[in-house]
Amino acid sequence: MSKVRSMTEEGSSMVAIRREGLVVEAVHDEVLVFNPGRSEATALNQSAARVFELCDGTNSVESMKDALEGAGLGPSSDDAVWLALSELSDAG
Repeated sequence: MSKVRSMTEEGSSMVAIRREGLVVEAVHDEVLVFNPGRSEATALNQSAARVFELCDGTNSVESMKDALEGAGLGPSSDDAVWLALSELSDAG
């Protein structure tokens, strides 16, 4: 798995795409993502980890929000998904 690489427009929705080359490992109730190119690690809570998993280029913000709610990680909002996407992007 890898991190959010970019946001692309698909119809009227935005979708995120992960970047390859990251090391991902579940530790307790978090997911650690290590970027060897930057020698940095990021710890993701359950909601951010679910958004990360959904960054396959096919999921819209709305479908990510619905997936969070379906996993019992909601109620969620578009703003919560955008915050997770922004933090994932900032982390590299």
